[in-house]
Amino acid sequence: MRLGVIGAAFTLAAGFVLAESGLASRWGFSLALPLTLSTYWLLSGVSGTCFMAGMRGQRRADYGAEPVVDSSQVRRFRRRGLVLLTASFVVGLVSAGAFSLSV
Repeated sequence: MRLGVIGAAFTLAAGFVLAESGLASRWGFSLALPLTLSTYWLLSGVSGTCFMAGMRGQRRADYGAEPVVDSSQVRRFRRRGLVLLTASFVVGLVSAGAFSLSV
């Protein structure tokens, strides 16, 4: 989660630099990747779900990764990982588009 906050702060600072230099309308979509990554890191920290662990059917704990043997839980982890990744892409792209169009 800490990485998500740092990424969001970096993206916000980059957005301010683009807006102040007058390049936001032309280069605003370059913020889509940092926005997507910071959104993923924040959502991952809040939900406690890692996309890769969910796809592998594993649960991350303090002592390492453990496989999940219940097939319904594996499906739930995979679905949660996909929802997390999809939400991150949508938020990153919509936010970058809104930023580019508003300036």
